[in-house]
Amino acid sequence: MQTGGHSENRFMSLFCVLYYILYRGYRLRIPSAACCALVAHNDWITSSTYNRSKKAVFRMPSGLQLCKIMRMRKKPNLNARLEKCAHLIVGEPAPLRGRWLDEFGYGELHIELGCGKGLFTVETAKNDAGVFIAALEKSADAMVIALERAAAANLRNARFVNGLAEHLADYFADGEASRIYINFCDPWPSNRHAKRRLTNRRFLEVYERLLRPGGELHFKTDNAPLFDYSLREFDGFGFEPAELTRNLHENGAVGQMTDYENKFYIQNLPICRCVMRKCL
Repeated sequence: MQTGGHSENRFMSLFCVLYYILYRGYRLRIPSAACCALVAHNDWITSSTYNRSKKAVFRMPSGLQLCKIMRMRKKPNLNARLEKCAHLIVGEPAPLRGRWLDEFGYGELHIELGCGKGLFTVETAKNDAGVFIAALEKSADAMVIALERAAAANLRNARFVNGLAEHLADYFADGEASRIYINFCDPWPSNRHAKRRLTNRRFLEVYERLLRPGGELHFKTDNAPLFDYSLREFDGFGFEPAELTRNLHENGAVGQMTDYENKFYIQNLPICRCVMRKCL
């Protein structure tokens, strides 16, 4: 009876694994040192982890892993919704390189990397009407929400670019920006992906060129290891710390929050923030 029970449990475990792979979009990862014995179906999923690289990992005691890539849900009628907000989209930013302020008639340019759903972008633009904000976002499904928020607020001093930080130097000229915002970027926790972090030195070299003397880089994250890594990267790249905290909202809400940040604040999670100023 005991042997039969183990066989049934293993069969059910195998069934669950196949179900998640074939019908739920997961993929199986087998670490080299893992024991490949399947365990009982009622205890094989023991924990799940999630990070902003959009990856959820379900771990089995045997060492097997089921890994699902978490993608933002596709927005219905995306193209139609983007067309309604076309006046806020810069489809070809490269021709504006060096001419953003002249084109839109403002005296100061701020750049936001990864604006997401745009809460921070829209509220910041509303609160400082004399500044022009160019917000980059690689996901059109996220950016459409930001666009609709900006359209509802009738914003004139913000535009959105569906692009990547890797192309910043193609979009903006040296010394053109007064401020760059990086809010809750993907931490890319694996060391082999360090060069993808938006505070990696290959990006800092670009930020340093794009900022005016005295210009500022504003960085916020809930990821303490990323914050420590970033501070080490900032050192030696022509930036000096103007502000630094490891618990921004310790004594109450400070400044404009992002959608992510609102959730963290409610959960009383510490937010790390620094303002790095380009040396004169």
